[in-house]
Amino acid sequence: MSSRTHIVDLGMMSREQLIEVAKKQANQIREKNTRISAMETFIEGVTGTSAEESLQRTSSAYAAASTNSSFASDCPHARHPLSHSQPNNDSNASAQLTELRQLLEEEQVQHTLRISALETQLHERQTAYEALQTQVDGWKAKVMTAMTADRERIQQLEGQLATTDALEGVEAAAPPGSTAPKQDDEEAESTRLELQSQVAFLTAELQATRTALQQATDQLQRRLSPPMTPREASGNTAEAALAAEPAKASSPPVSQAIIDPTQIPPEVLNAAVHDRLETWKERAKATLMREARHIEELEAQLAATQQERDSEAEALRADVARLEAQLAAAQ
Repeated sequence: MSSRTHIVDLGMMSREQLIEVAKKQANQIREKNTRISAMETFIEGVTGTSAEESLQRTSSAYAAASTNSSFASDCPHARHPLSHSQPNNDSNASAQLTELRQLLEEEQVQHTLRISALETQLHERQTAYEALQTQVDGWKAKVMTAMTADRERIQQLEGQLATTDALEGVEAAAPPGSTAPKQDDEEAESTRLELQSQVAFLTAELQATRTALQQATDQLQRRLSPPMTPREASGNTAEAALAAEPAKASSPPVSQAIIDPTQIPPEVLNAAVHDRLETWKERAKATLMREARHIEELEAQLAATQQERDSEAEALRADVARLEAQLAAAQ
């Protein structure tokens, strides 16, 4: 029998192939151990002594036989003392036992190398899992920070909208009329200017909120989607510019130049201010509802992404557990 050595690259093998190799090696080692045990039992049955004693006695007999053979060649009449002392079965069994032990030692060396490779692969999988978990935690913290800032901004806008509604109610409580004194006209004018300043301030705040939410949305989409080609990026930029033009054209003017406010009747001023506030309030409510829906979509995307990351982490944990189990079984 001649030992055959098959060299494989464990680094190029998949996890399933490594498991199959480990199983085959374990089965081969068990089979060889069974054969060695059977051979030792056979030797004990033939010689009446243990396999170790038979092997030592056979080795001594071979040494003595070689010495006597050289002596017999010098003395032709000398007779070999051990030529018929041991049966041929002992020699064959000892030779087979020695060869099996050599094969077993080679298999044990290969088994040790495979265990080392499995340990290296297990360490690499654990490192990759820890890096992925750290990345997911950092991304989750950033998204939660952005969503918290968006909620706070929406709450501020809702509070400002409630303040505007209260001011509108106070204005509606005052009875308009063309015969009101000049002091009432001045109060209406000051109220109108104050409301216009409030509208301008709230419009600026709403625009800033929209910009912040858009930036957060773009950042989240960049994290969730693969990188775009230059052609796709230019197309998205053009679409954003075209979408921004109608919004800019439809935004209410902050203030209007009035040539002579005293020439405008108070009821006309009140009606204009009321209409302007109603229009702005409807747009503000629509914007808030749209942003709220967008935040819900972002939360849904975050939940889906988190579930996907959890599934990947669970799969990695399962792989690590299986590798550890295979490693323990191989050891």
